[in-house]
Amino acid sequence: MIRLAILSLPIAINRSALQIASILITAVLGHINPEILAQVSLALAASSILFVAVSVIQLSVQSDFAYAVEKSDQEQLSKLFFATTFLVTSLCLFLALFVLFFIEPFKKISEPALREGATAGLYMLLWSLPLVAWTTLIGNFLEASGYASLVSKMRIAQVIIQVVLVTLIARNIAALEPGSYIKFIMIGYVATDFLGFLSLLLLGIKKGSLRKIRCIRPDLSLIFNTIRSGGSLVAGFCGQKYVFFILTATIATIGSIHSAAFAILNSVTFLITIPLLGWAHASTIEIGRARGTQNNKNISITLRNAIVGAFFFLFCTVSLLFFLKKFIFSFFTTETSIIMALDSLGLSLYAFVFINGTLLFLMAALRGYADNFIPQISLVLILLIGYTFLKNFSTEISFSGEMWHFIIVCCIGSFFLFYRLTQTHKAISHRNP
Repeated sequence: MIRLAILSLPIAINRSALQIASILITAVLGHINPEILAQVSLALAASSILFVAVSVIQLSVQSDFAYAVEKSDQEQLSKLFFATTFLVTSLCLFLALFVLFFIEPFKKISEPALREGATAGLYMLLWSLPLVAWTTLIGNFLEASGYASLVSKMRIAQVIIQVVLVTLIARNIAALEPGSYIKFIMIGYVATDFLGFLSLLLLGIKKGSLRKIRCIRPDLSLIFNTIRSGGSLVAGFCGQKYVFFILTATIATIGSIHSAAFAILNSVTFLITIPLLGWAHASTIEIGRARGTQNNKNISITLRNAIVGAFFFLFCTVSLLFFLKKFIFSFFTTETSIIMALDSLGLSLYAFVFINGTLLFLMAALRGYADNFIPQISLVLILLIGYTFLKNFSTEISFSGEMWHFIIVCCIGSFFLFYRLTQTHKAISHRNP
């Protein structure tokens, strides 16, 4: 268990860099203008579905990059690079046009300023879509080429610049028209995404990795293989983001104060579960290593330690929120109406944090058993169908009511994942001597 704890610390730091930037920006906007915070959080919630789509689909070719690098197969590297570039660029164009001409994600929000601001922010973030896709592509390529530490340092630098730039913009736009706030803040996001792309591009050229790529025609078979292998990952990850966006958009129909309160709650939830995040990802690694020993006793001990540690972190996390709630919320806002909205949640506040941490750990544990696709798709269906049913069944929309709807379906999803985890563990135990 000590080894697992030591391993979890650097993983927590590496996995949390971008989210920490979002937390700091939430705190800045919460103190400056809660209405702008609500608009930004809605725009980011909707755009995150698009960013996940163009990033996650590339996970299926990361191992192929590493294999081609190890074999020094420059032709295969070139084919992979241009096939993936063609695919993600086409996907970016399709998604951008689809959002611009075929959907209105915030049409159910009755508050005009909130609806128009969130829409303007989402449209601005579409400029970042290809930048994020290309940055991910070059980053994966450089990591496969042995420059993972450099890529990590440059991404952390990008996060720092993003926080500073958005903070400076937010603090110096008071003289602007209210409708222009969101556009200038989103310029900060797009500008730092461009800097991130440019820095990795120059790094690849400087280290010679990208100079070895020959310009060749994209291989259609590689494109189709990437779509086939990465499609399931995209469906799972985007499905979860979509369910969360539905919850975010539903709460936003109540008003900008509740939307800002929910954005702060999300940031608080992530902030205080960072240790659990590291523990969960370390558990994935350790369970996988234990499986490699094919020793049932070792696997069982590793799983038991992982579960005990996870619930220890969950207990500490909820206790921390219970005793330091006012202090933690004051870091994000001093607006009385937002604090009152958060206080009105009662027990659902702690249940939301607890159930999110539980889902995080259970999915990580299942990945340790190489059981990812069915649990991920099943969880999305449980959350989507369950929350939609409860939302439509309810006659009145309230902040605490929507939170309890989400918590209930997450509990059902947690029971399913725990059952799946126990059955997967038993199946592997029976296969081993």
